[in-house]
Amino acid sequence: MSEGHESIKPRRVSQAEMLAIWCVLLVIATCGGSLAFRSQHVGVGLWGSSPASQTQTQPTQQETVSKQASGAGFPSPIKFMTVLSGTYRISCQMMAGAVHNRIPMEVIGWHSSEIGVSNFKRKEDKLKKKIPLLYEEIKTLDDNTILMFFDGGDVLWQSGPEAIYQAYLQLVNQQQQVIFSAERNCWIKSLPKETCKDWPQIPGSPNRWLNSGCWIGRLGEVKKLLKHVNEEVEKITFETCPKCGDQALFGRAFREGWNQTIQLDYMNNICQNLILTQNDFCSSPDADGKVRNCVTNSVPALFHFNGNPQNPALRPNVWLEKMWWYGKALPAAATVNINGEDKFLQEICPDLKYTGKLPSGPIPTTKLSLPKRASSSSLAPVAYQTALVCVAGALLILMLVCRGRRKTSRLLPPTE
Repeated sequence: MSEGHESIKPRRVSQAEMLAIWCVLLVIATCGGSLAFRSQHVGVGLWGSSPASQTQTQPTQQETVSKQASGAGFPSPIKFMTVLSGTYRISCQMMAGAVHNRIPMEVIGWHSSEIGVSNFKRKEDKLKKKIPLLYEEIKTLDDNTILMFFDGGDVLWQSGPEAIYQAYLQLVNQQQQVIFSAERNCWIKSLPKETCKDWPQIPGSPNRWLNSGCWIGRLGEVKKLLKHVNEEVEKITFETCPKCGDQALFGRAFREGWNQTIQLDYMNNICQNLILTQNDFCSSPDADGKVRNCVTNSVPALFHFNGNPQNPALRPNVWLEKMWWYGKALPAAATVNINGEDKFLQEICPDLKYTGKLPSGPIPTTKLSLPKRASSSSLAPVAYQTALVCVAGALLILMLVCRGRRKTSRLLPPTE
């Protein structure tokens, strides 16, 4: 060593210091594992959301949805809509199923002076008024909105928006398509010069033809399709085509080049048309108490009692007892949206079973944004707090170690 420089002796790390270092590492590892678990299982990372939740495509429009149960609304990425001019067939049971399954449905055309109270029994009402009314209702809505339209007087629900949305995403497969239900009956033959031949058929499904009693799609494509069908409606006279209806027109559109826009739900993942079905369904329900189609191995969200089912066991009054919610009372404050205004369901369908008397006072409404990632916003502050606690704990341990070293150095005798 050169003169004037003291030699520096290496100092061993004491056991206390080594223990402190291990404590710091343990705190950091524990906190890191906690944040990783939150990010993986609930979509919340250090900054409140995971990359998956940021890249996932979701609608951005906010919808005003009615409260479907007492005290809580249900945010849905789908706008559910039907046309009804009054209670008809099993429309009250349909609304009850919507409430039990948390479906924020909207009814248009109710007691409208333009359509009367015919409930669209005549073909003229179904074709000349139903589709134009629907088109006028949706043409100003955001193109990214997902709309599910369904017949109001002959359907029953057994699943909610979550199951329908997941089935829809799997069917469209990143494509902008409108999904129509499929059935065994060929109604397009009601149009002149149309044939039921040469329709596509997929293995494992007896359903081959389009049914318009249930369909779902983004409004950007729906508007184009309805505009085309409306133009076809104007060309039709009932003298030349007495059996023409919107279903036949949608079917012809599918045959005439709209097959890139229209896709069929061949496996009944969303809608099940019961016409011409026989023994398609399992004798016992699945674990959730829902009816399964054993031919297509699906659990339809909606059952459509179109036509007159040949099997008496498939008729609405019998089928109602198979619904998981059958016999359950409805919340006293259950509502349904009628012509843009929330109404108490008890006022519309007083014969259904409710938990109490009709509430007094105005109906509260709740404006809910469409869900992006479950629980991410509510759990984000917890992630921040966890990270801050980890950092504070590590700094505290280091401060204690440094303070202990200073006290120890004062007690040691000076070295030469």
